[in-house]
Amino acid sequence: MLISTLNIKVDKDQLYNVVHVSGKLDTTVIKKFTDTCSELSKNKHLIFDLNELEYISSTGIGEMFRFMQEIESSGYKFIIAALQPSVLNVIKLTKLEQFFKIEESIEKAVKTVTSG
Repeated sequence: MLISTLNIKVDKDQLYNVVHVSGKLDTTVIKKFTDTCSELSKNKHLIFDLNELEYISSTGIGEMFRFMQEIESSGYKFIIAALQPSVLNVIKLTKLEQFFKIEESIEKAVKTVTSG
């Protein structure tokens, strides 16, 4: 069984966190993803930079959706940005693009969270 590689780096700002995710997000690495996300402050806006995410499984999308609900229920914004076409296609196939706030770049996502 091959184990996927997932790298997560977090840049913290006073108002928001940017989570840079690269590699593959599937069931073999979901615990690492969940543990990292759970450690993030729930009192900040959250931006996921998915520019270097090569693949996401339905389990990965489910965890992102659950985490989005937690953040938004606390009154903060949850944005995914800079998606690879293959990752965006999976989100569209699951019909979740209507729930996720998606921006084409990190800069636009930051502008969204800092402009009100």
